[in-house]
Amino acid sequence: MGESGFLILLVVVILGFGMFFMGGNNYIVNRVYTVDTKDLANMNVNKQNYQSVISKLNDVATHSYLDNNPKSLNDLTTFKQTLALLEKAKQFTTDSPSLYSSMGVVQNQIASFIDLQTPNDPEIIKNLENSVTNLKQALKLKPKDNFNLLVLADSLIQLSQKYSNQQESALSYANEANNNLGLIDNQTLQVNLKILYANEAVNLANIKSVLNQANANDLYQTAITTYLSLLTKNPNDITINTNLASCYMNQANQYLQKNDTTDAIIYINQAVNIEQKIVMLNPKDFESLNNYARDLTILAQVNQQIGNKLEAVKSYTLALDINNRMLTLKPNDNQLLSNISILNQQINQLK
Repeated sequence: MGESGFLILLVVVILGFGMFFMGGNNYIVNRVYTVDTKDLANMNVNKQNYQSVISKLNDVATHSYLDNNPKSLNDLTTFKQTLALLEKAKQFTTDSPSLYSSMGVVQNQIASFIDLQTPNDPEIIKNLENSVTNLKQALKLKPKDNFNLLVLADSLIQLSQKYSNQQESALSYANEANNNLGLIDNQTLQVNLKILYANEAVNLANIKSVLNQANANDLYQTAITTYLSLLTKNPNDITINTNLASCYMNQANQYLQKNDTTDAIIYINQAVNIEQKIVMLNPKDFESLNNYARDLTILAQVNQQIGNKLEAVKSYTLALDINNRMLTLKPNDNQLLSNISILNQQINQLK
């Protein structure tokens, strides 16, 4: 395979992984609801209690957005019940930012839940569009609210993904999401929101990479800076380290797209160094080992392509060792056996 073809292959592999991994929220927040979600079906909304109901439902919406528990049919039912109650409360007020914020967040979540089950359901786009409308109204009533800006960017990013086959629409939503992320005061974000902020920056950067937008590189760097700041307080956090390593690989992709292997190798090395740390912290986690072995192989391939045979052999050998370790966790795994065979061939060819 020629150099350009080889680099294109790496671009696809790295970008594909980034899009898969960074999607969704990766920070767990305990549920601290002021209302038992089981009672939603029986909750009454009237002129006397609507403010209290809005407050309680806002708590449900906010905390659940930050919660990484698996999304189930029960969650979808809960959010549909919550949205119905908020629609009733809307009859009594038009100047409550909490009301519009809650509606926007709930519609965002409903869209996400449906997407997991039926990705082509038109209700997804409908809910995302309504989410955008309500969050914009919340921001009119309460400008510069970091949480609402973050969820609004999330809904716009999801819309951009849904319109991936219509480049003009996809780009429009992506640019609007970028503008909203730019309004967020990152310095005042709480830790959980900082992680979501960084994740959304990566999601948006991935979209812009596909759309060939130059500022994808700036978004990756924003995410990297945010992850690094979070690690100063908790350097061994597996999730943040994993996200950071993935982000470095996405940054490497930006340079590979320009056939700049010198800078690409710098970022790939940063990724594999972090992945080595993750494996030391979590030595029997198959996914962590697999990420490490995969990126070591990519590093070896790039070094091989530019003639750094000694470095290539070093990385291939380490990747081989990691694949053999994974084989002890999944004996007779055909993919691992194939990887081991290919790595042995590459090492033998270079020696």
